[in-house]
Amino acid sequence: MSPIPKILREIRIEKALTQAQLAIMVGTSPTIISEWENYRADPLLTSLERWADALGYELDLHVKEPANA
Repeated sequence: MSPIPKILREIRIEKALTQAQLAIMVGTSPTIISEWENYRADPLLTSLERWADALGYELDLHVKEPANA
């Protein structure tokens, strides 16, 4: 499991934003934010980027080559 949802949840809480407020900023619903933060759903990369941008967090995503490549 990726630690990114946990990190973004902690940033949201530090910024005193509710899930509803963040949902408006990201362009989704509070239910989706809750599902992402509680690992019940995986956000698409574009959604993850919008989520991080809304919180002022820069994602540093590295794509690794498969070991057998």
